[in-house]
Amino acid sequence: LGTNKLYLADTYRTETPAVVVEVEPVPESGDLKVILDKTVFHPQGGGQPADKGVLSFPGGEFRVSMVKEDRSTGLVFHFGSMGSGSGSLEAGTEVDARIDPEWRSVCSRLHSAGHAMDAAMTALAVSGLTPTKGYHFPDAPYVEYAGTLAAEEKDSLQERLTNELQSIIEKQVPSKVVYLSAPEVLELCPGANVSIFPEGAMIRVVNVGGCWCPCGGTHVGNASELERVTVTRIKAKKGTVKVSYEVTGCMSKK
Repeated sequence: LGTNKLYLADTYRTETPAVVVEVEPVPESGDLKVILDKTVFHPQGGGQPADKGVLSFPGGEFRVSMVKEDRSTGLVFHFGSMGSGSGSLEAGTEVDARIDPEWRSVCSRLHSAGHAMDAAMTALAVSGLTPTKGYHFPDAPYVEYAGTLAAEEKDSLQERLTNELQSIIEKQVPSKVVYLSAPEVLELCPGANVSIFPEGAMIRVVNVGGCWCPCGGTHVGNASELERVTVTRIKAKKGTVKVSYEVTGCMSKK
């Protein structure tokens, strides 16, 4: 449906030839919005930042600064501005779409670390917490859980989680990706919100560190690529537990 999303099949693919389907101006910003037939650019969403990079074509370059997806159509929109050259970007133009590989690595490691946090929670048998939200940006990544945490458990959990995450990393747990029907997803991930997916659609489910979760993000192929994940703070307030973390080599990247 919509744009062929190559990043779903291969986190490490950073470049592809593509054909422009549509180019539209964005009046409020002065940018252009470009739709391709296929893309390696991951859109912002699911707590993960958008990829950035360029679309190169004969005589010119388009610098991609933001990527978004229309879930109702499956189309991926590349927002940005023209760079050097005098070439014209229009429907039918053949381009070379290239993302920033270092930024992709940062985004994938941060996102995967958030999933590994869920795996660590499960391994430690921390009860009464349900993952609800993840923010996997390099300025202040965290995972939020619905539920409460006893004061005595909160005091020790930060160190225990960090140690369990390191154990997952040292075990070199491989990541997995499968596509399942909604009933199959609910069997594997009880409580997953499958209502956000089109009826009858096959849902992408990933396993990072040993925990399954529906997800459209890019992830490391093996937990060892995380190197080190440190839980920096746990805040419990009004039925929400927020677990903040850092990933070696990923913080303060922009």
